[in-house]
Amino acid sequence: MIYNTVVIQEEDKANGIPQITQINVDFSDEGVNLQGSVKVIGEWRQYLKIFEQDMRNNNKSLFPLPEPEPIEFETENEEVL
Repeated sequence: MIYNTVVIQEEDKANGIPQITQINVDFSDEGVNLQGSVKVIGEWRQYLKIFEQDMRNNNKSLFPLPEPEPIEFETENEEVL
């Protein structure tokens, strides 16, 4: 996943105005045609992982699970009578 941020509004502590940041995500580096963005009030870093997981969960069909590798079992040679 590739992401970038754009500060929409700088924090102004003196007037009690929080920072607003837009997070843009792009999954093209994983071969998935999916992009999204969200605006976050306050600390955006804490929300980035949640936003990524939401995007993956809401678009599960674009992120298929890899095929499991077959498991080989060793068995003892026993004769059945």
